[in-house]
Amino acid sequence: MKDPSLLLLGGGYTLECLLCDLEKKKPDVSVLITTRDPLKARRFTRNNSLGVTISSPNELASLLREYPTINKVVDSIPPPENYSAGYAEVLVDYFHRNSLSTLLYLSTTGVYERVDGSWVDETILVKPLQSRLVARVTVEQAYLKLRDNRRSNRVTVVRPAAIYGLERGLHQALKRGSFPRINDNRWSNRIHVEDLSNILYELCFVIDGDLPPIINAADRLPTPINEVIEAYCRELNLPIPEIISIEEAKQKGLGMASLLGSQRVSTQLLQDLLTTELKYPSFREGLKYIVNSSTV
Repeated sequence: MKDPSLLLLGGGYTLECLLCDLEKKKPDVSVLITTRDPLKARRFTRNNSLGVTISSPNELASLLREYPTINKVVDSIPPPENYSAGYAEVLVDYFHRNSLSTLLYLSTTGVYERVDGSWVDETILVKPLQSRLVARVTVEQAYLKLRDNRRSNRVTVVRPAAIYGLERGLHQALKRGSFPRINDNRWSNRIHVEDLSNILYELCFVIDGDLPPIINAADRLPTPINEVIEAYCRELNLPIPEIISIEEAKQKGLGMASLLGSQRVSTQLLQDLLTTELKYPSFREGLKYIVNSSTV
């Protein structure tokens, strides 16, 4: 493999999908992808990609010193809730000392933390209360400062909604019986992993020039969650969960974000930016694919 030019930091569900896309769409790009799992690292090592295990910011710093040819980075590692020195600081330091053409940070639309069903776009000021979301915003701000310090307009925070696909999502939770309906019918948003992977690909390799500082990544149809649950159960022949109160759901151990979050994510900026259409523009197309798959 030639010297890598792209670093995928955190080889989870989304970046593994992106790695597969790159093999098809951009086979000439050499990729370095990190994980904590040695088995996954071996699986990631292919003709034009190298999987490596790292478990600390210091190991990332050593990796970047070993591969100074990196000029594009996608960071998907969630920060610790008690945000302290971490991977973001290492990348910020690397950015100051090297020439990065593109830096993308995979955050979450959860940082808007709305509970009233209102629309949210990239101009909304975020002041989350949950510690894990406060940490996300801290990392976002650390990266976005680079746009001022180095006048780099290809440092971008990508905020995806709930990520789903064949291996992960609402259908899996419904099969386990771990996703009840709440009597307060919240608005929900989602993005299929294949669409999110393509968004990251376009931001790295297709869209030239400046990128917006923040981009929401969701499908085009925010939908009341109970409507989505009922459609999934109907099409997958699953029992429809009983409706319970928020208090009962808390006792079952669901997180506060799952219980209280209710917002409609605007993706107009994303639609104006992309050169291709979403493959799954609403939950209905994603559900059809899941139904037609033998892996459900």
